[in-house]
Amino acid sequence: HQSSLGALFLLMPGKLSHLWWSTMLPYNFFLSAIAAGLAMVSFEYVVAAAVFKHHCDAGILRGLATGTAVTLLIYLLLRVGDIAAKGNLGLAFAGGAGNLFLLEMALVVVPMVMLFAAGRSASGTGAVMVPQVLVLAGIVLNRMDILFLSQIKQGVSYFPSGIELTVTAGLIAAIVFTYRLAAVKLPIASEAGKA
Repeated sequence: HQSSLGALFLLMPGKLSHLWWSTMLPYNFFLSAIAAGLAMVSFEYVVAAAVFKHHCDAGILRGLATGTAVTLLIYLLLRVGDIAAKGNLGLAFAGGAGNLFLLEMALVVVPMVMLFAAGRSASGTGAVMVPQVLVLAGIVLNRMDILFLSQIKQGVSYFPSGIELTVTAGLIAAIVFTYRLAAVKLPIASEAGKA
């Protein structure tokens, strides 16, 4: 569905900066969704281990760190290579939307380097958690940039209504409740994995 979401924005070449609009959008969305999935699994694993007093397997975290870093490297090469091949790299240094692009790329490069290092070391959970949270922030920023920059109109502003905010909060609460119920009632963590 992430690839299809990226393809939806192919319909808006005139509304979106060529730092984001590209025929590669579906692939960019797909690769970034893989990175976000690996980062979210790491985040959830560490948080659940802390909440439920389970042991965190450093090998799992290192594997997830390496997988996320490799995915980010492929994403970075594809994204920047595509922009450079089309002669649009100069837009990144033109201010405005270019600043958002540079921030996005920083949220790819910095956690990627940190994750490659964490994937080879036996350091604690913080060495993996910080860059994985940065990856999630970068993906959220990317989606927000694409969504808001494609929809922006002069003199028009938007902020979610109270109902939209309430529904979002309710969905998040339902997901957390369901996960907690499953974690308490089902043998998600093995006995050997408990601290």
